[in-house]
Amino acid sequence: MAAATWALVLASCTPSSDPLQHQLIDCYRFPNREPVTCELMSDGRITVSGPSLADMPFGPDGLSSIIVENRGLYHFSSQGKTAPALNFDNGADYVVEGLTRTLQNGKVGFVNTQLDQVVAPVWDFAFPFEHGVAVVCMGCVSNPVSPGDEHRTMTGGKWGYIDKRGKVVVPVVYDSHSLPAAEIAAKQVNR
Repeated sequence: MAAATWALVLASCTPSSDPLQHQLIDCYRFPNREPVTCELMSDGRITVSGPSLADMPFGPDGLSSIIVENRGLYHFSSQGKTAPALNFDNGADYVVEGLTRTLQNGKVGFVNTQLDQVVAPVWDFAFPFEHGVAVVCMGCVSNPVSPGDEHRTMTGGKWGYIDKRGKVVVPVVYDSHSLPAAEIAAKQVNR
């Protein structure tokens, strides 16, 4: 099917009242916004299908990015599987130590390069893994670094560390300035 035909199909699809039917939804390649064929599955998952998969560039981690209209930025794999992505550095979050951050319902978790959930999205924020641990916070909020600045920083809340299974290895009780170093937290993982 020609690209123009796919664009017509994507533009003309309407939501179905049948909850078991899959629906075409508007998706675009990130960052150039070329149309991609996506389906909303009856269980809420989004998949990429058809010729879109053959034409997509994938990074060394095996992932690419799409924008799903009214839902935001997503990672997706060469098998067509997707996961919501944390927007970082003008794109989808990077893969670090085999995991990347996902954002669901305003909470941060982690998925692997097959886009399987590894750490449930329960944190208000999380930094990428370093030395096998990730800094996480509850109750922190995003604020501009300085008034009017586009760059943001996380402030307030309680901070701690998790391991790659999501287990808390340093309790989430510290303020951001008194949090132990990652190397100290990493020693807790090896106990």
